[in-house]
Amino acid sequence: MIDVEVYAPVRIDLTGGATDVSPFKDREGGRIVNMAINLDNKPSVKVRATQIPEKMLILRGGGVQSEERIDCWQSLQDLTTPLRLLKVALMKRMQKVAERPFPEALQCVFGSGVYCSVESAVPRESGLGTSGSIGVALVHALNILTGSDVLYLDDQSKYTIASQANTLENKGLSITSGGQDQLAAMFGGFNDIAF
Repeated sequence: MIDVEVYAPVRIDLTGGATDVSPFKDREGGRIVNMAINLDNKPSVKVRATQIPEKMLILRGGGVQSEERIDCWQSLQDLTTPLRLLKVALMKRMQKVAERPFPEALQCVFGSGVYCSVESAVPRESGLGTSGSIGVALVHALNILTGSDVLYLDDQSKYTIASQANTLENKGLSITSGGQDQLAAMFGGFNDIAF
């Protein structure tokens, strides 16, 4: 069984605010300066993805430490729960086999069931881009679990993961997100980003 843990920092926006969000960035071009941080020398965000023998998804996380056991498509597609970002990431990963029965689809994509958890040292709605950091760690962990990512990533792979995480929020959850959160989480350090 494969067990993956991925950590990501959150970010402090130094200048540029929301200039990475449409329509401003489309009309004027955006520019952000930010830096990635961890709180108290601990990872700000941790995502764990583990293969399990049960033919189901076990999801854990959220601000209230919710847990869901998912054994059918209908439960996975219910986005009214605190674990909706995890669900959207898993639906995206499984979309090519969505016509198959749920246990068979899990086997096809992951080779087993999956336990996936999210821990965050940062409170919700703190303005530090936590959901972007979770998205990046989640995409990377699921990529490793399915064998489509390696542990060392070149810059292009980092951009791809950041873009995929941004798509989870923008299209999967219909949340307006410009991209600075995901890029800071993926690259770390100080960032001067033009959009």
